[in-house]
Amino acid sequence: MNKLRFTALLLGALLCFSAGCNNKQGASTGEGDGGNTMREMTNHAVFDAVDLPDSLWQAPEFNRAPEEDRTEDERIKSYYMRSDYNGQESYAFAYLGVPEDASEQSKKPAVLLIHGGAGSAYWHWVRNWVERGYVALALDLEGHVPTKTATMSSPYTELYTKSQYTAPTNVNFMDANKPIEQTWMYYAVQTCILGNSLLHSLPYVDNYKIGACGVSWGSVITAIITCYDDRLAFSIPIYCAVGLADDYGLISDCYKNFPAALVWDNPEGIKRVNTPIYFILPNNDFSMSPLPASRLYEQCKNATLTYVEGMLHSQDIAASVVEAYDFAGQAISGKQVFVKVKAQPSASGTPVEVILPQNCEINRASLYYTSDEPVSSGTWSRRRATVNGSVITYSIPDDAKYFYIRIEDSNERVVSTKIVAL
Repeated sequence: MNKLRFTALLLGALLCFSAGCNNKQGASTGEGDGGNTMREMTNHAVFDAVDLPDSLWQAPEFNRAPEEDRTEDERIKSYYMRSDYNGQESYAFAYLGVPEDASEQSKKPAVLLIHGGAGSAYWHWVRNWVERGYVALALDLEGHVPTKTATMSSPYTELYTKSQYTAPTNVNFMDANKPIEQTWMYYAVQTCILGNSLLHSLPYVDNYKIGACGVSWGSVITAIITCYDDRLAFSIPIYCAVGLADDYGLISDCYKNFPAALVWDNPEGIKRVNTPIYFILPNNDFSMSPLPASRLYEQCKNATLTYVEGMLHSQDIAASVVEAYDFAGQAISGKQVFVKVKAQPSASGTPVEVILPQNCEINRASLYYTSDEPVSSGTWSRRRATVNGSVITYSIPDDAKYFYIRIEDSNERVVSTKIVAL
């Protein structure tokens, strides 16, 4: 079984899962200089498959809700962030975590945390990031308020209560034939971009170092906002992404059942941005086939990919993948910590070439292959590949239909190549 460095492994499944003017401003690239090189951020949508108003790139109203505060961690406070729905004034519940030493003189990186379907804002997830020095904003996207006993492994019946404010519910695109502004996905995308704008407005946040991380349906949203919002310093979709409709899996079926929702599944936007993107997903999962992530990884300008054998589908497990935090650190610091695949494998057995981080080597490399279609019921086998410095060679079994190479480095970080169809 592929082993990412999980800090915990709990069972469960949750599929039901800068403030601105309209100008451009500088931001760091995170390319080898500690994050001081300037890049441009555009304070309006940079993709037009869905028409999103420029107002989403302005900081929303943000009000304290001390009655909902957690007593377990004084660094995490409760708020309501304005995000109107269907022409009505409305507010989304949020947890905001701030490191104790954050200030205008000591600005911190930040992350927007996007939950899956039937999920909510998770304070434990916020704490994970705050403990690593990030300002973390977790928004509820379905009109809920977490209960005081909620954990990342709580079933939805114990996770939240209904908010006093109006918001749509995730119905797996069954609302797709409504005017788009009335659909849940529009509301969720709107709310997340507003959340990014809010983070950009906070005086103790480094605007150049704000990213997003989403789980399950939240990873679909993470991929979507990455298409439209070029202010993200990193993007980490865990389990799902975009470009799913023509493949296998539960979310693919949702698009096929409700084709009006296909406007959200357009991968062209994510291919255009320079945002560092990290796709993390099982090689065998009911939510989506591993193939779309492989295609996106190959077509994106700046992407990393990790397939995990045996990774179960849950919020708690996703939040425990240490590589996600490592990748964010790489993006905001500019210091390479992940192996970078320079030459991909091929059906003819082309050697895989990698670029190694400083003081790092390859521990082992394996060829994973299947003679089935790579769907949730498919089975992957593996065989050892040969490592010679930064070059990996392998032999392809005669019965293989698809394969990829798994690479584990001496720091126990795992990356994968694209999947090759034979």
